[in-house]
Amino acid sequence: MREYESFWALTKEMLDSIKNDEWDRIASISDRREKLLKDLVALDDTLITDSFERMHWSDLIHQCLEMNGKMQALIEEKMMELQKNYGDEKKVFQAYHLNSGR
Repeated sequence: MREYESFWALTKEMLDSIKNDEWDRIASISDRREKLLKDLVALDDTLITDSFERMHWSDLIHQCLEMNGKMQALIEEKMMELQKNYGDEKKVFQAYHLNSGR
């Protein structure tokens, strides 16, 4: 359970970083989350023999994978927003500076 709680805390930290556009921090947290998820999967494969406990761990891992998908979607959405804003700002800049970008 402690591993899952750590994973959840990292996920929350990463969400907060996305809201604040802290891209280096997001990458660092993402790396730690990926390692923790691998540890969770390893625990499921090696330590759990009780079928109920194995089912519980499998459910937790499924939730972790689901969070990974949501996190990836949020990051991609934020990146698209940044690209759009960059494109919009570039157009505004070019409109005021007719010789730029040609």
